[in-house]
Amino acid sequence: LDLGPDSRLIPGKKFFDVPFSDSAVQAGAFTNSYADGGDFFSIQEALIRRPSITGIKPIKGNSMSKIGILDGDFAIYERKQTANVGEIVIAILDNDYTIKELGKENGVHILIPHNDNFDIIRPKDGFEIEGVVTATYRKYGKPIYSSH
Repeated sequence: LDLGPDSRLIPGKKFFDVPFSDSAVQAGAFTNSYADGGDFFSIQEALIRRPSITGIKPIKGNSMSKIGILDGDFAIYERKQTANVGEIVIAILDNDYTIKELGKENGVHILIPHNDNFDIIRPKDGFEIEGVVTATYRKYGKPIYSSH
């Protein structure tokens, strides 16, 4: 615990660290189980590189499902107005947010979905970039947020 600005105790930086196991969980064949121990893992440090410019937005829809970004996930992104082709971005188009891959076609930026049921977005009047996605987060069990 740390001392807060009003002299009350508040959770410190390591308060939310969780035990870390260096033995991998197989998604195929079984492996031997054994007790690990000692190390701790900071979820915040793993997901957020630059807290001062980081934002989190809930994801609604499945236009990015082929790359594992699903309805109900959360996009963790760094607020910046520029991005590189191939990066996943939070874009603002016609006053609405969308998450897509930034692409380029004939010298013009486009927004590429990763779901065959959605078309590439070729904005005639351009769009703004809110930020570049650095991670996504999904909670299993009852969804925290969903468009359904």
